[in-house]
Amino acid sequence: MASALEAIEILEPLGESVELAHGYSAISQLAMLANDADLALEWGQRALDLATRLGDQQTRGHSLGNIGAAKMLLDPDDIDTLLEAHEVAHAAGDAYEATRAFTNIAYTAMYSARHDAGLEYARKALVYAEDHEVHNLSSYAVIMIGWLQLRAGEWAEAERNVLDAIGNTTGILQLAAGTVLAELAVRRGDADATERLVDLDSQAARTGELQRLLPVAELSIEYALTRGEPIPTDLLARLVADFPLTRGVNGWRLRIAAWAAVAGIDTGFDIAREGPFAAMARRDWQGAADRFGEIGWSYDRALMLSMLDDEEPLVEALDIARSLGADPLTKHVTRRLRDRGIRVPLGQRDATRSNPAGLTARQLEVLTLLAEGLTNTEIAERLVVSHRTAEHHVAAVLTKLGVTTRREAARRAVEFGLAPSPDR
Repeated sequence: MASALEAIEILEPLGESVELAHGYSAISQLAMLANDADLALEWGQRALDLATRLGDQQTRGHSLGNIGAAKMLLDPDDIDTLLEAHEVAHAAGDAYEATRAFTNIAYTAMYSARHDAGLEYARKALVYAEDHEVHNLSSYAVIMIGWLQLRAGEWAEAERNVLDAIGNTTGILQLAAGTVLAELAVRRGDADATERLVDLDSQAARTGELQRLLPVAELSIEYALTRGEPIPTDLLARLVADFPLTRGVNGWRLRIAAWAAVAGIDTGFDIAREGPFAAMARRDWQGAADRFGEIGWSYDRALMLSMLDDEEPLVEALDIARSLGADPLTKHVTRRLRDRGIRVPLGQRDATRSNPAGLTARQLEVLTLLAEGLTNTEIAERLVVSHRTAEHHVAAVLTKLGVTTRREAARRAVEFGLAPSPDR
């Protein structure tokens, strides 16, 4: 940043120029990467105004990309400026900046738990980058798609995609790929999970960048929590104290507050936004679980359910962990059930002996109610659970049965002997 400001001091006395406009935009980009939205917006607007006067379309695209990314720091749903940046850069023949606009949308959406938007724009970035031979950003798009697949429970596909991409990356992109693979190793309980996490911590520390450090802090907390170890708080506490968090409520500030709540750290942040991380920050574990469930992040739902003390959420968390092959989370929830004197349900193999789909006792109960023709609301009333919890139970039953309709599920209930044949 200091060198860029020094260049501006040299260029400004020489009058308006394309070089000066690009210098303004470079400072905006540096500020955006440092998560200082105010500074990024200020310098980005200077660059945009000057580039517009000069008719410099490439710098217009570049500055709009920085302004748009800064706006998304403050509001992850505000993508209009980045879409404009893509169009301007594309028209100017700047394929890199046109791709960067899509990757900026995908990245911010991804880390703000906008799963569908993140996947949509990561795929758009991949297609555009491949069509225009922007190879480093095409690899970045693949990594983001892999991370979103991991969160959606598609672990094998996520691993294949990221391993395919990692050979074509260096530097920050290799670190991003390593972050996804470390997260997968931690969640599966791979033998090299500890080694991967230590290596990731070392690499992220060398960057000194919030967007590299925070995922390590989050993963370290998750690692300790699921293995019954003391939760490390030093790194997260430093992030709370050391990094500018920009004005208002933003995605990074929200995620820091969310994981600080898990670690038992009080940030004092004002949390106003809705969504899973806002619920986490408020220690509303059930609310966070429900929000994660709505976007299809099943492991994250289970992790939040594991923070609760009642039998029903813990049993559901155990069922999800077993279905994913998340061994550390399975053991963590098992410990919590036993500590509370709650019987640990049969594992998947034992349950399969009594029903071919391997449904849990609760899911068999839900299937019986489905066969009776009950709605989700009626199932919730019968089981004395929330409507949203009933929805998740029904969705889990349909998934395990490999069916898409309640009618098909009812037929399977007849096969299991849970309901009489409609012919009787």
